[in-house]
Amino acid sequence: MNAVRTQVRPSQRAQDTSQEWAKQALQLMSEQGVSPTPRNYQLWYTYASGDAPLLNRMIDNCIAHTKKVGDELSERLYLKFFGDTGAHALVQETGQLMHAELDKVIARLHSAESDTTRFGNVLMEYGDDIADLADGDGVKALVSGLARETKEMETKTRSLESELKKSSEEIKKLKANLDAARAESMTDELTGIGNRKQFDCVLKMTTEDATMSHQPLSLVFGDVDHFKKFNDTWGHKLGDHVLKLVAQQMKLLAGERGTPTRYGGEEFAIILPGTPLPDALAFAESLRIAVSKKQMKTKATGVALGHITMSFGVTQYAVGESMDAFVERADSALYAAKAAGRNKVTPADPPQIRAAS
Repeated sequence: MNAVRTQVRPSQRAQDTSQEWAKQALQLMSEQGVSPTPRNYQLWYTYASGDAPLLNRMIDNCIAHTKKVGDELSERLYLKFFGDTGAHALVQETGQLMHAELDKVIARLHSAESDTTRFGNVLMEYGDDIADLADGDGVKALVSGLARETKEMETKTRSLESELKKSSEEIKKLKANLDAARAESMTDELTGIGNRKQFDCVLKMTTEDATMSHQPLSLVFGDVDHFKKFNDTWGHKLGDHVLKLVAQQMKLLAGERGTPTRYGGEEFAIILPGTPLPDALAFAESLRIAVSKKQMKTKATGVALGHITMSFGVTQYAVGESMDAFVERADSALYAAKAAGRNKVTPADPPQIRAAS
């Protein structure tokens, strides 16, 4: 007799992957002493999926240095990666919906497991009965019963597949909504790069990561020279255009190596993980030159308004210094560049860190 082979469809593979991530998330939460709350589900499902490499690296480091992650650290990681202001209500609601959908998936998987176990037991019983039968009528009855059981199992399997497909699609939609809400809450509306909230979140993550990994981390602060005078002379519309142009250059040069943000007003900041001070200084100099080559003109008349220039302060994080001190050193270097005549890149003074007694 030929064995019946189940063909796995591509959509089923995707569902199986999502289900595996859900199982892994629940298992990891149990192993790490984490309560099954919606926020924790979201955090550990993201970890299991590998969608946020920095989150995975931080959790892996935490696991390597502590026995269990627990609720407190999970909460801190959640706030770092998913935020707690701005789009918080939408994020919370979506997280709860994802939690409910995952509960449905898990319930269906448990139901499928029970059905499979029951079907296996039925097959074993039929196998035992066939061994005891000698007449054809008895064999026919058993085959008829087996066909009925197989058809019932096939119906349940198709139903499960359909339900899991719906859940998979719903989870994808919820995740897309969640990502969009998170991105919106972290984006500067005018320039399209990160806002102050993103700066604070990324800086906190990267300083902690640099402390654990002992990899370099640099910070570049930049400010548009004479921006207030330009704004007052030519109007806010052209001033906004200048800020957009600067942000575009920052984004272009930073690429995947760093996080460009609008720190406030005409002041910008770029966080550069894995970048030592000399490379960060070279990056700032490249940005300064790129911006200075831009010639501003009025759109209506084409009259030249001059070139944009920027001043920069650059520093490298020192393990042990506070985030405020790190930012203050970059800011001080920026103002030193302005005091030295503007349109310059200035490195920060070394940090003053007290040795532990």
